[in-house]
Amino acid sequence: MKKLIFILTSLVLSSCSTISYQVEDWPELTITVHDKSIAELNATCWSSLPVVKKMLGAVVFGCAMYDLDKKTCDIYIMPNSPRFILDHEIEHCMGGDHADGSEEKVLSNWLDLHDKTRKNFNKDSPPKMIEEPKGHFYWDHSSKFGFIPEELVSDSKTICQKLDTSERSYKAIGYHPTAQDLKGKTFVSGGYFCVPN
Repeated sequence: MKKLIFILTSLVLSSCSTISYQVEDWPELTITVHDKSIAELNATCWSSLPVVKKMLGAVVFGCAMYDLDKKTCDIYIMPNSPRFILDHEIEHCMGGDHADGSEEKVLSNWLDLHDKTRKNFNKDSPPKMIEEPKGHFYWDHSSKFGFIPEELVSDSKTICQKLDTSERSYKAIGYHPTAQDLKGKTFVSGGYFCVPN
């Protein structure tokens, strides 16, 4: 009886919880579905399981693995799996996230890595200016910036052009109204995210 309870617990824990919300600005990915045996599936998807579920001996019935650089999303499921499993993984490929915000974190890290901004700025957590040891200044997160309002486009050009050198010119690709300076004080006119042209 104890063994049966353990197996049932493992099966329940392995299933994905419901999708809580859609990650804003999630890129459109090309989806490919791969049929795998239960053994192959678990070998492929094991790395995506949370540590707690691994420790409890969970079994995987499907997973979605995406590459935001290549704009691809590979779904791995067993042949003839129930449709709800495939639908759930498709939702992940389209930016569906759980309450833990794991895909939101993936997108934010990816945007930061590539110096990209979002359509809308992060209201709850403004970007902050940071100073490197050599005296260079930069923003802690590009992913916290949003679009530049039309009435501020001219101002953004003026601000970013101050960074121009003989070898490189800069342009603004993002704006945040409550961006902070090195001491955490809000800039009166907000802050712009400038990148090389």
